Amino acid sequence: MIKFDGLGAMLEWKYGCIASTKQIGNKFHITAWRHVTISQPDEAQLAIDMQEYSDYLVSITYKEKRKNEYPEIGDQLDAIIDTIKFIKSEGVNIGSAGKELIDQIDAVKNKHPKP
Repeated sequence: MIKFDGLGAMLEWKYGCIASTKQIGNKFHITAWRHVTISQPDEAQLAIDMQEYSDYLVSITYKEKRKNEYPEIGDQLDAIIDTIKFIKSEGVNIGSAGKELIDQIDAVKNKHPKP
């Protein structure tokens, strides 16, 4: 379980609300609610919201870990384009979208060749 990042952060994430909060023991409390159109959530709703926020933080952590370990987007695209070109060279129909993409990339590379 990921460490909870504070009731205030969750309230801003869930409700777009800046609220004064405090922690007493292992319970979080709202001391001042500053949202004009949304009512202050009760303790049961806060528990649900806190779990949703914790799950959200876990998903962000998971996504960030993957993002940090994937190759750069440009490198990924180069590999995809090279794969499409290889498939085409093997006689496989890459479709009109694949052909158009290869033609566009080749046109740019021809216009701006490597030095």
